[in-house]
Amino acid sequence: MALHSRLLQWITAVGVVVVLAGGITAVVVRSTEDEFPSAWDPRVLDLVQFVERERGAVYDHPVPVDFLTAEEYSERTRTDEGALTDEERAEIEQVQGALRALGILPADTDLLDASNDLADSGTLAYYDPQEERVVVRGTTVTPGLAVTLVHELTHVLQDQVFQLGRYDTADEEPTSGEIYAFDSLVEGDADRIEQLYLEQLDDAVRATIDEENDEGLEQLEASGIPVALSSLFGSMYGLGDSFVAVMESADGQSVDGAFANPPISEEQVFDPFAYIDGDGPAEVDSPGTDGEEAFDERDFGAVSLLIVLAERIDPRQALAAATGWGGDASTIFSRDGHTCFRLNVTGDTSEDTDEIEDALTAWVDAVEGDAASTRRSGDVVFFESCDGKKDQGEGTGGSRDAVGLAVTRSYVAAGALEEGAGDDQARCFGTALVNGLTDDELAVDDLSPAVQRKVAGFATGCR
Repeated sequence: MALHSRLLQWITAVGVVVVLAGGITAVVVRSTEDEFPSAWDPRVLDLVQFVERERGAVYDHPVPVDFLTAEEYSERTRTDEGALTDEERAEIEQVQGALRALGILPADTDLLDASNDLADSGTLAYYDPQEERVVVRGTTVTPGLAVTLVHELTHVLQDQVFQLGRYDTADEEPTSGEIYAFDSLVEGDADRIEQLYLEQLDDAVRATIDEENDEGLEQLEASGIPVALSSLFGSMYGLGDSFVAVMESADGQSVDGAFANPPISEEQVFDPFAYIDGDGPAEVDSPGTDGEEAFDERDFGAVSLLIVLAERIDPRQALAAATGWGGDASTIFSRDGHTCFRLNVTGDTSEDTDEIEDALTAWVDAVEGDAASTRRSGDVVFFESCDGKKDQGEGTGGSRDAVGLAVTRSYVAAGALEEGAGDDQARCFGTALVNGLTDDELAVDDLSPAVQRKVAGFATGCR
């Protein structure tokens, strides 16, 4: 799938409707009269065979693989600002205003430039299910590019077996949570096959790949993309990976089963046990606009809440609040020349709603002036923040840590499941570990005796 489009879908999942993924980015839909290649490009044939073998399915047919120069790839993936209509420019301004109101886009950051950089510098290849073709940066298959191609060729197989565009033809418009959750499953599964490919390479080749990846990360960081946008871009990969790990480890679950019955909310990817338990989102009334015309009204989501909160407050407090998410509704509108974002959100329990209220209050207190406010009515917490009253500046970067904690929590739970723990025990152990160990303790490969005793205590407490 096209990573550029998915970044923008992620922005949509933060509560913003924008036509970048459809109207601004040129999309060429394959005609039914077009023919697919009769054979795979020889440069990817061995990778195709690897994906078929490891994914346990067979391609219906080959697809085109476009090997482009770096310049050609940039031209294909970047959106030309000069080609935008006035309506599209206005929508981008609304999106930028909403993201600034949420504290995840500094005032001096241009959203179109940032998304272009992520789509261009942040990728080596992508699969476009609308065109049914793979687009590649480079004409020579280096070790690093081969790994990426395994990932994208897995998307091709997923599309032919599970229909990646299923929501494009759905009778009812999907929620942003459904789109995010399905895309996370898709990415987690592709990362799983990519990792299997990496594991069968020798150490010297993996070292070369690590060097290539480090160079790519340096280029991406040098572009100055805000951490929060990078977190948005990368969250569905990390959370998708750990979701898939739990599906592989839990009794009665499987990756193919998840494709047949996909997760339906950000919460169900963020906390895979919410998916296993069938914990769907509660219906919450829209927060309204006080008579102003709404630019967008939709669900917001647990991961979106996590990232926004963690850019202003402690990542573990953000994690606890987002874990208790039960449902929400958001709206974006303009008032007195400012873009405003509103959210009504409730927790799974009254105690969860308390944690969400405390976290949003701490977020508001961290913002100077009167640009943001929050209050509670019964089991619903109301939150509002507006752009332009005062430059909120760039966030703390804590969203990266918060997503990392959520990913670690699910991986720890998956490991416990593999050791024979039940669902409740595994969930408890994952939560206890990320809350009870410091960041430094979580980062080491070899645990000290003191940390081992802590971990043993967590395991005992979760029995």
